[in-house]
Amino acid sequence: MDALASSTEELFDRMRRGDHAAFDRLYEAYASKVLAYARTVLRDDGKAADIVQQVFTNVYTARSSFRGENLDAWIFAIARNACLRQKRVDTRSMPLIDPDAIRADDVSMSPIDVEVVRKAVDSLPDDDRVIIRLRYFDDLSYNDISAMLGISLTLTKVRLFRARRRLALVLHPHFKDL
Repeated sequence: MDALASSTEELFDRMRRGDHAAFDRLYEAYASKVLAYARTVLRDDGKAADIVQQVFTNVYTARSSFRGENLDAWIFAIARNACLRQKRVDTRSMPLIDPDAIRADDVSMSPIDVEVVRKAVDSLPDDDRVIIRLRYFDDLSYNDISAMLGISLTLTKVRLFRARRRLALVLHPHFKDL
């Protein structure tokens, strides 16, 4: 277990015993990651911010149910479930336009190419879009994605492989070299 994991586990234990400062520090450690995940799934900044609040409310109220195996996976399972509930409530889905997700300053891609890639990623099924964005837009490692999605490392690699293949099929008419 690395130092960050042990420190977050220690913070969680302190929070469980009633240390409110530990909860604040735990929030600081995870809020941006949960927000990035929720933005990726929901494609709505406002709803994603609401999900962060829901997640940490749930973390605090359900702290006694945590069994101690993997804090990251537990928090992101709560986030995943909150996002799924929100998606069920939503009757429409608006794509997130994130100009920082893909940058046109890459000399090999014109602004038109960047927009084609954005639209192709947005056209993917939710699971594929999420895993592509986590890996390539948020630059998360396979281990981080695995923990965030609450799936095994092997399944993470398989899903990413399949998502890349689907993306290549969507992009093939625009980029013949894929």
